[in-house]
Amino acid sequence: MIPTIKFLDGKEFFYEYRDTDVSPAPIMGTHHYHRWYEIYYFIKGECNYFIDGCTFTLIPGDLILIPENVIHRTLYTASYERRLLNFTPHFIPEALIGNLDSLPYLFRNPTISKEVSRIFDSIEKEYNQLDEYSEEMLTSLVKLLFVLIARSENKANQKGGNSAFVAETVKRISKEFQTDITLSNVSADFSVSPEHLSRTFKKETGFGFNEYLTLVRLQNAEKLLEEGKLKTVSEIAYACGFNDSNYFSDRFKKIHGMSPLKFRQKCRKTIEKSKNV
Repeated sequence: MIPTIKFLDGKEFFYEYRDTDVSPAPIMGTHHYHRWYEIYYFIKGECNYFIDGCTFTLIPGDLILIPENVIHRTLYTASYERRLLNFTPHFIPEALIGNLDSLPYLFRNPTISKEVSRIFDSIEKEYNQLDEYSEEMLTSLVKLLFVLIARSENKANQKGGNSAFVAETVKRISKEFQTDITLSNVSADFSVSPEHLSRTFKKETGFGFNEYLTLVRLQNAEKLLEEGKLKTVSEIAYACGFNDSNYFSDRFKKIHGMSPLKFRQKCRKTIEKSKNV
């Protein structure tokens, strides 16, 4: 669970700056998806960023824009410096809310790097010295960052760098997560060994095959819990490809900090509250 500053009306905001050395071995960031929007600002180092099935190789000054509930992970191969924002939709300009799907995951434009850094400096200062005006100030700064991005030319290649069979494996998992899909049968379809597919998939995405498959299943289970169409947690687990409802519940709790049952109850309360407003 991401620690956040919580304002009124469900507004949540999180900022983190990190400047660190890593060992010679690659360092993988946490693998997750979450109910916040994210802006990741890469300052220095070497980083591959996996998001929504594609891996991007970052250069200093790059921005990653991540919508809510999209699986992503970082893989660092050298010392690095970065800044990170997580926030609820309240902080996004109204003019952009309806067009968020059209924004790129990777944004690159060196001509605005100094201005981006100044905005992040102001966010960091405000985040560390909160007062009764901080909500308005942080909202203004995030909106300023979004408008700057929207007005600037994106010079990044959005294709990503996965090999053909890794990209197809990601697609297969997304389409067939409800089935008994395995590393062995996918690798056989691509005429490569399970070991080769496993190593290449891990190298390019930062995920193990089963690790990524489990996350996709959990993500879809979350949607079913919100919809409330299936009656029991076991039904939802099996509908998303889990053969063991206890394993499903355990993995779900590790990501969301609560059981699937409590998550569904929370969703129902939120829906009822919105109806009464």
